[in-house]
Amino acid sequence: MKDDSPQARRRAPLIFPRHVARRAVTLGCVAAAGPFAVLLMVMASGPLEPVSVGLAAVAAAIAVACVLLLASALRPLEKVAAEAARVAPPGCGEPADEAIVIARALDLLGRRLEAAMRRGDPALLDDPLTGLPNRLAVMRRGRDEITRARRKGEPLCAALFAIEDFGGFAATVGPAEADAATRVVAELAVQTLRAYDVVGRWDPTRFVAILPEAEIEHAVGALQRVRGVVAEADLGRRAGRAAAIAAGVAVLQPDDATLGDIVARAARALERAEARGGVEAAPGPRTRPAFLTSV
Repeated sequence: MKDDSPQARRRAPLIFPRHVARRAVTLGCVAAAGPFAVLLMVMASGPLEPVSVGLAAVAAAIAVACVLLLASALRPLEKVAAEAARVAPPGCGEPADEAIVIARALDLLGRRLEAAMRRGDPALLDDPLTGLPNRLAVMRRGRDEITRARRKGEPLCAALFAIEDFGGFAATVGPAEADAATRVVAELAVQTLRAYDVVGRWDPTRFVAILPEAEIEHAVGALQRVRGVVAEADLGRRAGRAAAIAAGVAVLQPDDATLGDIVARAARALERAEARGGVEAAPGPRTRPAFLTSV
């Protein structure tokens, strides 16, 4: 009686590769025995010639080597079948359909991977509140911009900005109004900066901006314009406290490895800006990055 249990179906894909390997080894052994049979027939018919013995030995050695090589080549099929049995849909494990099972399993894995990528991309790269690129996306873009700036020998600035005393602001106006102000600040920053500047959300209270081809003084001016536009919007004033932003700006230096190195200096400048109000530039040389022919 045929065993149609789930365990039997999961074992079935292993039958095909094992049968192939066994049959191949059997045929190889028969082929290897052929030269020996010929040699015995020659010995029975008369005296042996040295050349005939040598050719028979060479043929036998080649046949044995082919058998060993074929067995080694077929051994990975068992691993492929085992993985196919693990992911194959139920009911596809009949011994006659093992090749189909493997193909369907690989197709299933591909579709699962594609679906996971579609589900993961928005969650991994977009900030859910503002729709801006999140920290991971900005870091990736920063890597590309740093490479481009060094290849072309152009300046690159990064700015970190936030609503001043965001914790106190949120406590005064309430969480809903604070979220609304955060979204408006994001929109105003995108509208005010250049089209090829990158604005993202660095963490729950701070934004980051990447400004390619901008010297430090130009970046400071750009963030001052953003500060002015936000002030004109009167965010939170009806709830008793108007929102204002502070910003810190830093320029790419030759020893910066990632965007995080630039942002770390901008963060220290932001701390000074929050204490004084306005926009602060990180101290340091304002040199252009070293020109590189390749990265």
